[in-house]
Amino acid sequence: MYVVSEPSLTLEEQRVYSLLMENLYFSLKPLAKMDDPLKYIEQFIWESAEDLGLMEQVQASFQKLKYFIARDAFSYGPLHIPMMDPNVEEISVTSYAVPANVIHRSFTEYDWLETNICFGSEDVLRSYVQGLRSVVVKA
Repeated sequence: MYVVSEPSLTLEEQRVYSLLMENLYFSLKPLAKMDDPLKYIEQFIWESAEDLGLMEQVQASFQKLKYFIARDAFSYGPLHIPMMDPNVEEISVTSYAVPANVIHRSFTEYDWLETNICFGSEDVLRSYVQGLRSVVVKA
């Protein structure tokens, strides 16, 4: 198995994350060049927390929220870790109900390695693929 370990979000943290992502989606302005995306995210989180009255919740979970917002808004979402792993040669997602699989250079004798990355529902996977496709088209 190729096991991805990420921080977990409580229900309250998931709620705050959803509010912040929604705010990001509706407030993000096109940027010709973003010098430091992490700095932008940090500033955005604090400004949004103040605007949305979520300062206490954000202070308690800032690092986790920053990680997930950066991962989902500016990287590859749930597939971020295997996409950034230089030893992962291929990634396969065949269904929302089946974990993603990877081919890893260090373990080629095992062929496809099952991951613990699942998309949960067809809508989530479809949304992910459509979002990824729009990123690829723009690049």
